[in-house]
Amino acid sequence: MLTKLRTKKQIVIILLLIFAMLFSKGQDTLVRKKYLDSVKNQLAIYTVTSYTYLNMYDKSENEKLRMQTDLEKYKRSLDYVVWRRQRENLRIGGAFLGMMIMSFIMVVKFSK
Repeated sequence: MLTKLRTKKQIVIILLLIFAMLFSKGQDTLVRKKYLDSVKNQLAIYTVTSYTYLNMYDKSENEKLRMQTDLEKYKRSLDYVVWRRQRENLRIGGAFLGMMIMSFIMVVKFSK
């Protein structure tokens, strides 16, 4: 009888150990799964953030190119305005010089 009781205890202990191993393996798999899910989420966040920054960079590059084009256009128009102003000043200066020369010649002619 003592051996039967001992055998039953051993069988119960073996069953408990098997149950504990199965249960702990399930937890271990659950922990691994949670860890892998966490890594996947972090990778997804990193990927989305990277694409967001790349899109922002592309938008800023396009905006920079557009602004450089506008700046070149404004520089050309400013150069044209400066050129027109210089041409106008030369005409006015020529006319003023002509008036001075004519005045000087008239003064010289009338004083003789």
